[in-house]
Amino acid sequence: MNDKSWQSAVSGIQAENISIGDINQSIINSSNARYNHIGVIISEHNKNTVRLERSFRDKSRANQKNMYKELQNCLKNLHQQVEVYQEEIEEHEKEISRIDKIGGYVINKQIEDDGGIFNKDNLFENIKDAAIPGFSAYIFQGAKKQKREKEAELEEAKQDVRELKYLIPLVEGFLRMDSLELDIDQILDNESLAKLSSCVREDIESIKDSYRSQQSDLEDSYEEELDRYRMERNISVYREELQYCVDEDSYPLSPSKMRFLEARLRGFNLGQGDVESIAEEIIRPLAVENLEKYEVAYQNELHQDNFPPSDNSVKTLQEFKENLGLDAFGFLQLAAKSIEENLVRPFYQTNFQEYQKNYREKLEEKGLALGTEDVTQLDAIQTRLGLKTFVFPDFDVRKAEQELIELVYQENIQKFEREYKQKLAQEGFPLSSNTVNELIHLEKIFV
Repeated sequence: MNDKSWQSAVSGIQAENISIGDINQSIINSSNARYNHIGVIISEHNKNTVRLERSFRDKSRANQKNMYKELQNCLKNLHQQVEVYQEEIEEHEKEISRIDKIGGYVINKQIEDDGGIFNKDNLFENIKDAAIPGFSAYIFQGAKKQKREKEAELEEAKQDVRELKYLIPLVEGFLRMDSLELDIDQILDNESLAKLSSCVREDIESIKDSYRSQQSDLEDSYEEELDRYRMERNISVYREELQYCVDEDSYPLSPSKMRFLEARLRGFNLGQGDVESIAEEIIRPLAVENLEKYEVAYQNELHQDNFPPSDNSVKTLQEFKENLGLDAFGFLQLAAKSIEENLVRPFYQTNFQEYQKNYREKLEEKGLALGTEDVTQLDAIQTRLGLKTFVFPDFDVRKAEQELIELVYQENIQKFEREYKQKLAQEGFPLSSNTVNELIHLEKIFV
């Protein structure tokens, strides 16, 4: 099969641009064994996706049911609260009746004693005119106040019950629609919750928040798993396609095969790093001989041209490396780079030492404060010696320069100190003006 017909045969396999069913069918219909393998990969991906979607639906419905159950529990608690309020109101009524009886007894007693100055039908409304102990009246009024408060709370609870009895069936009706997504804010919005008491409204908002949080976590988990399945599928398909290219061309691959593989990476939304281990596993055994050829060629160029290689040698080696396919994959680029560094290292070390010598001479000649022209000359020496071509951690140019500056500085201090002592020994103290000026000049050079 030539490149053109082969690419035509696989043009239908575009990662997300056509349906998985179309990909699956085009592969299954193919008589090529390689694409039957891809068909198995796609089929397994489909199964995983179906299982994932089923799991997501089940968990999503479970979240919806839990939320619905919490709403029902809220309504149940309200019913229980209504019963409690009703019982408390009955107790208050009993207390009021008991106090009323006690008050009636006291009034009747005072009527008998005082000639009936009290109106029994308006007993506690005219409490100030009654010679009833103030404590009994206080208890009576307190009991009536508590009863009124409980009646208000009861009415509020009954209102909440009526509202929830209306809202909960709306949620239940939505659940019956078997929707994968439940927009709880659409059903239980601010307007629908406005008639609820603040306490119950807070409970409902808490139920909504809990549902949204659970659903958000579930959706994030679903997307992560789906992305992982897609990545695994795409990498597996790429592996088969890479293996097929190698089987067709051996190595290095033809330009058309490389363009196809690069297009597949883009279509699958993969980077070289995602498939590097696969490429190394398949291609490295085939590239060993080419790596050896490149090592011999690079060594020959170094011996003929020394280091650093000339521009022509660099161009020739680069073309040879490309022809051997050593720049096509990251692991091969690293392998070729390692060959270059191992061969260059001895030459680089020699040139590095030469640069150290040049730098020291410049410091001793011009002093520690080098001028712009001196820096430019040293930079040109680095280029000529090839120190900018490679980077070796143990041959750090900047570090070496700093160490030389510190070394020369210490040496200059010692030189200046010896010169100063010598002048003192010759002339004594104080030194002459000429000697002082001479020492100042030396200080500027040395320090």
